Amino acid sequence: MRKNKEIYGIINTIQLNFIFVSKLLKIFIQQFNIVSACKNYRVKIWQCPNFLFPVMGFITILGMLTTYYLGISNDIDPYTVALMVLGISTILFLIGHFIVASFQMLAETNQIKSDFISIASHQLRAPLSSLKWSLEFLLDGRAGELGDQQKHYLEMSRQDNVHMITLVNNLLDVSRIEAGLMDLVKRPLSLKDVVTETLNDLAEYIKSQNVTMELKIDGDLPEVLGDREKIKMCVQNLIDNAAKYSLAGGKVVISIIQNKKFVEFNVQDGGLGIPKKAQKGIFQKFYRAENTKSYSVNGSGLGLFIARSNIEAMGGQIGFDSTENHGSHFWFKLPINSPAGELNLKK
Repeated sequence: MRKNKEIYGIINTIQLNFIFVSKLLKIFIQQFNIVSACKNYRVKIWQCPNFLFPVMGFITILGMLTTYYLGISNDIDPYTVALMVLGISTILFLIGHFIVASFQMLAETNQIKSDFISIASHQLRAPLSSLKWSLEFLLDGRAGELGDQQKHYLEMSRQDNVHMITLVNNLLDVSRIEAGLMDLVKRPLSLKDVVTETLNDLAEYIKSQNVTMELKIDGDLPEVLGDREKIKMCVQNLIDNAAKYSLAGGKVVISIIQNKKFVEFNVQDGGLGIPKKAQKGIFQKFYRAENTKSYSVNGSGLGLFIARSNIEAMGGQIGFDSTENHGSHFWFKLPINSPAGELNLKK
């Protein structure tokens, strides 16, 4: 008789929860295209609402089964067990719904922000480029002779214009990285040539910062496989930071060495350094250490984020070590070119 009663209770429990579980599974199936949804939201998979939903669904089902097992193992009336299971399941479902809804709102807000930055950057790019050519046209004297004071103010405007173009390009790169649309064209190249070219481009800037550069190259280096423009951007960013955060009259040492299956680029300065508490966030977007702000150095906090994304996308590694008030050592390494040759890769 007791056994029949338990069987009857089990059947009632299944009937009471059948509709609830059916709806849960239906929504679960709708949310199952996790990768595509996370790509649209431009967030990592564990931050994606479509990933959190099945996780919360699993927790809810596990809670139902655990409640039912505890109920029948403690000889509780089957009807009471059914109500307990239904109650616990409903509470867990509601909690999961609010958690997922909150994350979805955050993900949608992040997507809107990224889209706005991308659109605004695209719209700013054309007028800034037009202004750049106009300023250079005037500075070259093609619109008539200019006085020294006029050249001075036009040169200041040109420098600000270049800074704005760089910022807009960085914002566009960040948008592409977040959307997974950054194009990489990987070809065999000489890292030594890229570094030498970059130093020549930055010669006047380095001179204006009142620092000296020393370049050390470790013998005959093999070619690396990577995107030349992206590598040059990273080299330029690291050298620019080293010069910018060095003390007046300081020295920056740049070296290129072979490190096993990699060619490694290093830049060492004796400048501000990075406080220990700030080091964990140094490769994050828009992040700048407090001591750089007090030093009145301009920066967007995007260069290192872009550099890390590009170097890692090319199969390399990037890192640093630093001590506050004793300088910083930044490095990255890229894989030596393999016999496979040229490769186009879209990230």
